[in-house]
Amino acid sequence: MAFQEVIGLKLSCSDIPLECGLGTQVKVLIINEGAQRFTQVGQTELRTGKSPAFEELVSVVFSLELNQRLKFCLYQGEKEVGGVETGFRDLVMSSGQLYLPLDSADGNWEADDSPLLGINVTESEQVINGTVIQLRANHLNVDEVINPAPYFVLNRIQSSIDSFPTLLYRSELVPNSTHPKWNQFTVPTSALTTIKPSILEIAVYHFIHNKAEDYLVGKFTITFFQLLNGSLGNKFMLHGSNGKKKENVYVEVVQFGSVPKIPTFISAIRIGLKLHFSMAIDFTANNGGQNDPQSLHFVHPHHHNMYSQAIHEVGVEICKIDKLQRISVFGFGAKVPPKFEYSPLFPLTGDMNNTIIRGLDNVMTGYRRAVMSVLPYAPTEYVSPIHHIVKMAKAAVKTGTSLYFVLVIFTNGALKNHKESMDVIVNSSHLPISIVFVAIGNEHHPIGQGDHSKITRLIDPTAKSTENVPLKRQNVVYTEFKQGKAFARESLKEVNLQGTQWLLTK
Repeated sequence: MAFQEVIGLKLSCSDIPLECGLGTQVKVLIINEGAQRFTQVGQTELRTGKSPAFEELVSVVFSLELNQRLKFCLYQGEKEVGGVETGFRDLVMSSGQLYLPLDSADGNWEADDSPLLGINVTESEQVINGTVIQLRANHLNVDEVINPAPYFVLNRIQSSIDSFPTLLYRSELVPNSTHPKWNQFTVPTSALTTIKPSILEIAVYHFIHNKAEDYLVGKFTITFFQLLNGSLGNKFMLHGSNGKKKENVYVEVVQFGSVPKIPTFISAIRIGLKLHFSMAIDFTANNGGQNDPQSLHFVHPHHHNMYSQAIHEVGVEICKIDKLQRISVFGFGAKVPPKFEYSPLFPLTGDMNNTIIRGLDNVMTGYRRAVMSVLPYAPTEYVSPIHHIVKMAKAAVKTGTSLYFVLVIFTNGALKNHKESMDVIVNSSHLPISIVFVAIGNEHHPIGQGDHSKITRLIDPTAKSTENVPLKRQNVVYTEFKQGKAFARESLKEVNLQGTQWLLTK
C-alpha cells in the first residue's frame, strides 16, 4: 500500500453488565476494501471487573487509501457478548480518545445502558522506532582530488531490475579531510527492512566544485541484519568502480542503535498535515499530434490513450487518499488558445487563481478538452511546473501552514536541458515537496527519444545545483507507465517515505 502504517489501539471498557464482569477481553477484526469477510488481527488480554482497562496494545495495519472497517468483539470466555463496528480512517483521524456504545450480541442490553468501548489511537511500537547510525572513514586521499570534501549516500537497493535505488540518507560534506567522521543520522527502521533481503549500499564520494559529477571513492553493500549483529567497530572495505577492493580504504560504524520514537508521515497527517496534489501534463510535440493514431495523445472516441490511462490510474489512487478528490491540474509545453501563444505552464481550468479540479471524472474531462484545443510545441522542460509548486510550498512554510505538496508530472521524458530542472529540484529538496515523474512512451515516441538518461539523471542521489548546492534529501520518484502493470500505488509509497524523511530534517 502507498500510505501505510501500523497503528496501535489501546482499549478499555466501562459499565460492563455484572454477568460479564467475571473476565472479559476484546478481539479486533478488520475488513479491507474488496475483501469478503472480517479477519482477526489481534486481541487484548483477559481482565476482570466492570470497567477494565487493557494493557496490551493491539497493532493494526492502517492504509490511508483503503476503505477499512474495524469490528470490536467483547468476549466472556468463549462467548461473544457484544460488539461494535467503525470506520478505521475516521478512528485514526479522530483526536484524543473515542468512546463507542457496544451492541449486545443477544439483545439483552437496553440502548441507554449499553457499556462503552474506549479506543485510544497511538503509534505502534513496530513503527515508531528509528535507527540511528554514525559512520567514519579512513584513507580517502586520492591523487585525482586536490581539495577533499568527502560525503556518503545510503541507498536501499530494490529487488526489481526495473527499479532505481532509494536514497535513505545523504551526509554532510567534511571539507579538507581524508579521515572524516560524519554526523549521526536517523533513518526509519521500516525503510531499512522493507525489502527482503534488505540490501543497503553505502557509497563515498568527494564533492567536486563546478563539475557535474563527483568523484566516487568507493562503495560497499551490507544488509540491515548484518549491521544489527555486531557491526560496531567493524571496518568495511570500499570497492572501486571496477569492483576491486581498495586496501586500507574503509568505512567504520561508530554508532548503531534505536530511537524510541521518530515522527512519521501518517502521524503528521493524523495531527493536521494536509496533502496538496497536483498534476502536470506534457503536451510537447515529442508526444505526437492528437490526430495521429501512433501519438501518445491520440484522441479515440472509445479508448484511452497512453496519457489518459496513466492519469486515470494515478488519479484513482490520489482520490482514495484525498476523500474530497481535489487535484490541481496543469499542462505545459504547448501553444494555448485563444492567441495560441507558447505557454510553459497553463491550468486546465483556464484560471491560474483557481487550478483545482474536483473529482476524477472532471480531471479526465479537463484533459480531453485540453488535448483537443492546444497545439503541441517544444521544448520539454520541468522548471515551470516545479517552480509553481515551490512558490506555494515556500508560502506554506513561511506562514506556518501544515501542507505537503505532491506533484505528479506525466511526460515523454525528452528533457532538453536537465541542468535547469536539476537546479529547481535541488533547491526544493528542503521543502515539503515530492515530485513523481511518470514517463510515458511507445515504439513511435520512446521515452526520452530513446535515451532514458535524459530524465532518470534527475533522481541522482549525488545531485547538486549549478551553484554547487547539494541535494538535501531525495524528493523525486521516477516510474514508467506500462500497460497492464500497476505502478501508481508503488510510486506513492515512495512519497510516504519521503514525507517521513522531510519530517526528520525539520
